Amino acid sequence: MERKIDIIIQKLDKIEDKLNEHSKILYNHSEILNSHTEILTSHSEMLNSHTEMLTSHSQILKHHDEQLKSHGDLLHQLIKNVAATNAKLNELSGKVDKNTKDIEAIKSTMVTTVDLQYFDRKISEHDREIMKIKLG
Repeated sequence: MERKIDIIIQKLDKIEDKLNEHSKILYNHSEILNSHTEILTSHSEMLNSHTEMLTSHSQILKHHDEQLKSHGDLLHQLIKNVAATNAKLNELSGKVDKNTKDIEAIKSTMVTTVDLQYFDRKISEHDREIMKIKLG
């Protein structure tokens, strides 16, 4: 019987050793799990931070998009104004061309100072001749 008890004690010792061994393995796995939990927590915090940054960037992009739309509207209005101004300039250019031709026509037929001096001299000569004829 003592032998059986010894065998049972030996088996219990082996079981206890295995239990201690498994306990150490479980402890190691627990440490690894804790380490992984810390890593996951850190990654979760980083992900939250990145999410906040993306939200902020999204708001900035939305604001820029609104500004671009506003600038686009202003640009379209400016293009319309430039087109209207170009039409007016073309109209004025036509009027300037017509007036230039009219002025050239007037210049070609108008009397100059030289012409007036010539005619004044001729009138004076004729007046003298008429006076000579009357007196003579």
